[in-house]
Parts: sequence; structure tokens; C-alpha cells
Amino acid sequence: MKRKRCPRCGSLNTQRRGSYSAKRLTSRGERQRKVRRYYCVQCDTWFSERLGAKRYEPSLLFKAADLYFNAEASYRAVSRQFHVRSYQLFLWINELGSNCKSFEEVARELSAQYSGYFLADGTTISIQGKNTNFF
Repeated sequence: MKRKRCPRCGSLNTQRRGSYSAKRLTSRGERQRKVRRYYCVQCDTWFSERLGAKRYEPSLLFKAADLYFNAEASYRAVSRQFHVRSYQLFLWINELGSNCKSFEEVARELSAQYSGYFLADGTTISIQGKNTNFF
């Protein structure tokens, strides 16, 4: 059996002692999962293998964000449908938004790149505020 390392002291002198049931909210509803508990003999602390695990599945976050943006529903309406607090939904939307590009980055990527011929239907063009005549 492979020993778990204690996150507090780094010792391998640990013992597996029981488990507990953790709830995880998915897009299909609430699911229960057993999480093993460990005891560190060296530093006399308890820990679980669940360190850093999220309570909500990513698919639930994406569905909530999709409903919020595409259906133009309010935070309260979406949070009632997924049985979460409206502030939790606000945090999800901000977390997903932090991964997106800003308006300036998108505008920079979409800016026109001119090369080659230029056709104009008038006789004057304004370049950097200066009017230039063709003829």
C-alpha cells in the first residue's frame, strides 16, 4: 500500500483511518462521494485526500454562465435553478471572465492590416488628421 504524505510536515508516517461522505453538486444534481481520512503520527494531525478539490463540477459552472449570458437571466434566477447562492454565481462568472481577453486585445487582433493597393472613390483622404488630395 502506498503511503500518503502529510501536507503539514511532509512525513510518510501516516495511517488511513476511516472516511466521510462529501457532497458534490453536478449538472445532474447532488452526488455523494466517499473521501478517505488519514492521520499523521509524526505531527498528530488529520487530513484527507480531497485537498484542493472543488465542490462544484466545471460543467455546472459552464451551464450557469451560459444561462446567465445567453438567456439574459439574473443572478438570482440562475442561482435558484442550480441551488447555489447568488454570490457564488457572481464569483463563477468573474472567474470565467478573468480567463477571457479584454476589449483592447480583441480590437488589436481584429484591426485591419493594409498592404498592396488602395482604392478610393473620393479625391481627399484624412491620414492622422491631415487632409491629403489625390489629384
